[in-house]
Amino acid sequence: MSNETHSEIGLVDFIQLLRSEYLLIGLVWSSVVAIGAFYVWWATPTYRAEALLLPPLPQDVMVKGRHGLPVEKNVLEQLEITEPDVEAAYEAFKLNLISTRLRLVFFEDHNMDDIYREFLPGLREKTTDWVFHEHFSVDLRVHHPSNSRSSPFLRVSFDFPDPEAARDTVNGFVEMVALETARELATPFRLRTDSRVAALKEEIQRVQSEALTSIDDRLAMLDEATGLAEKLGIEERSDSLVRTVDGLGISVNTSSAPTYERGGKALRAERDAIEKRKGRDEFVRGLRDLQRDLARFQEVEWADNAGIRSVRVDQAAHAPIRPESPRRLLILAFSLASGLLLGILAAVVRGLFRKMA
Repeated sequence: MSNETHSEIGLVDFIQLLRSEYLLIGLVWSSVVAIGAFYVWWATPTYRAEALLLPPLPQDVMVKGRHGLPVEKNVLEQLEITEPDVEAAYEAFKLNLISTRLRLVFFEDHNMDDIYREFLPGLREKTTDWVFHEHFSVDLRVHHPSNSRSSPFLRVSFDFPDPEAARDTVNGFVEMVALETARELATPFRLRTDSRVAALKEEIQRVQSEALTSIDDRLAMLDEATGLAEKLGIEERSDSLVRTVDGLGISVNTSSAPTYERGGKALRAERDAIEKRKGRDEFVRGLRDLQRDLARFQEVEWADNAGIRSVRVDQAAHAPIRPESPRRLLILAFSLASGLLLGILAAVVRGLFRKMA
């Protein structure tokens, strides 16, 4: 009974205290609400633009020629190179999304430093490096929806005072990273093709050079033999080159005999025939096959970035209508509640000091 009485008395005293300190409570409450309202009114609004991304499809990572058609498998086999798979292409894209180098390239190419200083005057005294690291790299975020790293979806977001600039930054950055990733994935195909073409050209030159050297050597030998035949007066084939087997009527060519014994007429005829064949590719062994291979690889004209796409844009960023911050209603509600609590706390503290005095 005594405890209930004391509680009732305490409650009555508390109510009387609130009534007696209503001015203090009202002053604290109104001050807190005024501060919250001032912040809501003067704070620079920040808009968040987001793009939703997905892995590429299998046909997106197939290498393609100039007309957008897949390159023949035998060409890829001869280049000794394979097409990237979906997972590898998407992983390369995700790594480039968080690349500081690519972010800096985008920051510089799109004059983001000037844009920041235009919309945030407080940054005018800061260095470009500071703006990049402390604002741009922080405001541009890459994350998985619902914080689930197993999800194939990716979100790229950018917070900025201007909604159109936020939208353009997200879409521009995603496009740049996608192109850079495709270029990196396509580079081996171009390099291997160029290397193969260069090797074939070098092999063709070697074969042609060896053929010309062989012809020149043969012509020099024939000239020497023709000169000897003319000095010895051997115009027709010498009988010593042909031996008849007695009783059988069979003529056998004795090839071990000196070349000049074939006679000047035969030697000059052979020389004329070889001279006419000189420089003609159809008489060079293996050259036609090399030239066909060269023509086939030279006809391979890769599409831009070999037609590779490392990502699908499920939803491009759009200009947000409502700011992400400050959240005006939430801040005002918090100011109303916290102002009342702080006012009551101030009244209680003041009442305790009076009793102690």
